[in-house]
Amino acid sequence: GAIASFVPPTSGLSPATVYTAKITSAVKNLDGSAIAKDTTWTFTTANVVPRVITTDPTKAATLVPLNKTVSAIFSVAMNASTITNSTFTLKNGAVSVIGVVAYSGTTATFNPNNDLLSNTVYTATVKAGIKNTNGTPLAKDTVWTFTTATVLAPTILFTDPVDQDQNVTLSQNVTATFSEAMDNTT
Repeated sequence: GAIASFVPPTSGLSPATVYTAKITSAVKNLDGSAIAKDTTWTFTTANVVPRVITTDPTKAATLVPLNKTVSAIFSVAMNASTITNSTFTLKNGAVSVIGVVAYSGTTATFNPNNDLLSNTVYTATVKAGIKNTNGTPLAKDTVWTFTTATVLAPTILFTDPVDQDQNVTLSQNVTATFSEAMDNTT
C-alpha cells in the first residue's frame, strides 16, 4: 500500500535514545517512479521510568517466616550500584534491621543478618534514589509492611522427678521433657 513501516526487534527500541530514520530515492511506486529525494527524520524514544512491580513478601502479608529474605522486582534492569543498604531498607518501627542487599537480573534482595522477630510488623522501603541502567530513578519510594509469624516459645511438659518430689533416690536421672525438639548445645 501507501505505508512503509519498520518493525523494531523483539527487544524494542532503547529508551531515551535519538534515532534517525531514512527513506532513500531508491524507493519507487508501482509505475517505477522514484520519490523525488531522500527523506530523513529523527525522533527520541521515551525515557522509561522504572517501578517496583512485585514484592516478596507482598504488602500486608501475614505469617511471614522469621528467616525471610525480602525482595523487590523491578520493571526494567536497574543500575546495581544504586541498590544499597541506604536505598533498600527494612525496619521494625524506627529500628533498622541489619542485612545484606544484593541485586541480580531485575530483583533486589534484602537478607537480614538474623532471623526477624516473631509477630512483628516490618516496613520495607525501596527508595527513589535507585536508578535504571539509563540513569532514570524510580518516581517515588515504594514502601510496604508485613507481619511475621507468631512463634511460640518451647515449654517443659513434665519433669522427673516432679516438682516438690521427696525421697528421690540418689541414683535418679533428672529429666525434663520439652514441647518440641531442642538444640542440645544450649
